Amino acid sequence: KMKKIVTLWLWGFMLLGLGACDESSQDVVTVEDAQKAFNSLKGTYVGTVMDNNVPTRASVTIGRDFSVRDLPIRPLLKDFLSDEEMVEALKTVKGLVYQAPTVSMALTEDQSQLLLMMEPTDWQFTVTAGGKDYEISALMRAAVVYFLQSEKLSMEIIVQSLSCNGQQADLSLEGISYFIDQAEKQ
Repeated sequence: KMKKIVTLWLWGFMLLGLGACDESSQDVVTVEDAQKAFNSLKGTYVGTVMDNNVPTRASVTIGRDFSVRDLPIRPLLKDFLSDEEMVEALKTVKGLVYQAPTVSMALTEDQSQLLLMMEPTDWQFTVTAGGKDYEISALMRAAVVYFLQSEKLSMEIIVQSLSCNGQQADLSLEGISYFIDQAEKQ
């Protein structure tokens, strides 16, 4: 339930941020202001994402593209693998990186927060369990809010569709999302 509240806040903020600059505003945010904010954002951040109710460190890098290293894959596998297969499969993958290009950027009128929206991107990888390969395909949408004063960021990734070896998962009842709050720059 908390994830849904945070999700609504993040997407609501995005809509407010994108609509915050009207023509009657005294404080006009320029392209140069947004670029300066983006340049200060660039770098690698480390934060905590939950994996099976266990806090797990993940790193987020913002540069030309957006990438997340060490994103837990257990939520993506749980509908397709037994517990035994899960343990084996998790041992077969290391160093997976989710990447997506940034498609839009908005700076709040007070220039305190920068919002980045990433292009929905299909993350594909293979795990092995019981001598069988499982090809995972997850279409994911990501958003980042960067807090200029604290130089921390919050990130959410929502899995829009998920399949394993061509079999589609039903995400209608229980969706999959990842959230990192207040990640710190390294």
